Amino acid sequence: MNPPFVRSRFTWLAYLMLAYFAYLQLSLGPVMPLLRAELSLSYSLGALHATVFAFGSVLIGLSGERINRRLGNHATFWGGSAALALATLAFISGQTIAVTLPAIFLMGVTGSMVITIVQSLLSYEHGVNRAPALLEANLAALVAATLAPLLIGSFERWGLGWRSAVLVPLAAWLLMALTNLRRPVPEAPLEEEAAKAAGRLSRRYWLYWLAMFFGIAAEWCLALWSADFLVAAAEVPAATAALLLSVFMGAGIVARLAISVVGRRVRPSTLLLVAHAVILLGFPLLWLGDALTLRIAGLFIAGFGAYALFPLALAAALNAEPRKTAQASARLALAGGGAILINPQLLGILADQIGLARAFGVVPLYVLLAMGATIAARWADGATAAASAR
Repeated sequence: MNPPFVRSRFTWLAYLMLAYFAYLQLSLGPVMPLLRAELSLSYSLGALHATVFAFGSVLIGLSGERINRRLGNHATFWGGSAALALATLAFISGQTIAVTLPAIFLMGVTGSMVITIVQSLLSYEHGVNRAPALLEANLAALVAATLAPLLIGSFERWGLGWRSAVLVPLAAWLLMALTNLRRPVPEAPLEEEAAKAAGRLSRRYWLYWLAMFFGIAAEWCLALWSADFLVAAAEVPAATAALLLSVFMGAGIVARLAISVVGRRVRPSTLLLVAHAVILLGFPLLWLGDALTLRIAGLFIAGFGAYALFPLALAAALNAEPRKTAQASARLALAGGGAILINPQLLGILADQIGLARAFGVVPLYVLLAMGATIAARWADGATAAASAR
């Protein structure tokens, strides 16, 4: 039986740090139309900002572990978050794309450093209880991500400007730093230090890595294209379609609240399969529903499943490599960044060729691929346990 799950002061700090990153990451969507109008950017140049942000995440997926090893946990945690603040300041002060693009790239690099080290430190601190800790951290991130468009839109409407809304998480970070900078952060257990030279990550881990890659692909295709799909397929006005995305985000908050409780008693890999099934239940209603109410219901159900995928795949993958958390977490950043970099863009290209309604069919394909990888990983789990028992 696992020991009780206890949240320390650092646990709450880690939750806030992940929320800080998520707010800044999800600010890019609502900020981009405003930035394009200010700088007279085309759609493709505007979209390039999201691409270079994801590319920065990919680079950290390849090198994050080495950076963490060189700097140490404390310096990576605080230095990475400070660098993210500076990159954000450069972005909001930029008056040309020659400034905003490099700044967004640096936000991708430093933001991925933050999310990677937070995941590792929570795993170090909570050990076998890492799943509920990671689930709650991602719930905090989702709440912050939901606040981002609300504050940006409100600040712009009130005449304060969208830049003022982006400064809100930077002020929160400064307060965190002033009150916690001298406090120690968790260190890797001795067995993880010994395992750093112990060879490659396991096949089970890489199967969960694939489950995360395809799961995030499905989540981001839904998040980025659902509004356009409702406009094209259901003839919903663009403003209404954008508002309906709050249904999708709200479902994610409900999902992460639910799994933060259930996840203390049920294996993450089991809940991951349930999340896949929930998406496959809701998506046909969104995709093929003959009434708007059915499509909205499908959006909520699919959102419930989609926003459960990342934290559950993360917990399952880290459980597969409990002695190589830093290395495993860094490689998972590669899965997330790569999925965001490639798949929503592929859906857009496909939509140009066959129409968005048909192209949207790649979403259940991604979910089925994620489900297949999860089933294979669970089979590998069972095979490993059987071999250990002999």
